[in-house]
Amino acid sequence: MQEDSGLCLTIGNKTLIHADSKWHIATLKNRSVDLIHTDPPYSFISRFSSRRDAMTELDMRDVRYYVEQFNRVLKRGGSVVLWCNDATLFKWIDVFRRYFKPVQLLMWAYRNTPAHEIKKIFRPGVELAVWMCRKHEEPNTYYRGRQVFNWHYEPAYGGILSARDGVPEEKLGVTPKPLKFLKEINSFLCPDDGVIYDPFMGLASIGVASKHRYIGVEIDFKVFEHACSRVYYMMNQKTLKEVVKWHTVRLGDEAADM
Repeated sequence: MQEDSGLCLTIGNKTLIHADSKWHIATLKNRSVDLIHTDPPYSFISRFSSRRDAMTELDMRDVRYYVEQFNRVLKRGGSVVLWCNDATLFKWIDVFRRYFKPVQLLMWAYRNTPAHEIKKIFRPGVELAVWMCRKHEEPNTYYRGRQVFNWHYEPAYGGILSARDGVPEEKLGVTPKPLKFLKEINSFLCPDDGVIYDPFMGLASIGVASKHRYIGVEIDFKVFEHACSRVYYMMNQKTLKEVVKWHTVRLGDEAADM
């Protein structure tokens, strides 16, 4: 894995950054983000013996650090939407409870799971997200024509990344979240002129689905490259290389203004 370079690419109102988000989030100003919407590594027990599990792991100290930072950068009435699975849902709620309370459980249901496609075995699939806000606040919401948005059904689509792209093995099973559902969540919890922060960007599905100002951070360079290409294509229907010239900035004062 290439060391995080501080490479920053701005495409419209989307800012994509190749860095360790543990470092980058510390550069953000207090009370500067309206919505933190992200999909972190699902498991965060301190260490695993296998190399594959360790590469996707968050140390518990890091998790607590992120909770502290989320509380610092989030505006009054702001929300956190954290994607997880049924095995880690209550662990996330427990580690966030010092500052945050759960508001609602969000669910994406799909039927064509890998087991169904490969083994021809029907196995219903579901991915969860927990919506949280600060303990002593009520979350800001922005009604967009639909008040109940906690459940969404749409088939799962995989295969965006392949081994020939040079992407680490543990990233090849990436299943992007449905853009329609992500857009609905973003619009409901973030004002039109608001800022969405995504410290575990991956393929930037949350940014692609948002019309808001979006700041996404990804530590893996190959995944970051694909995210940049995907965002630019979705916004302009052209490839990144056709129009955009890469530029590198060492994030410092510039990042503090985000």
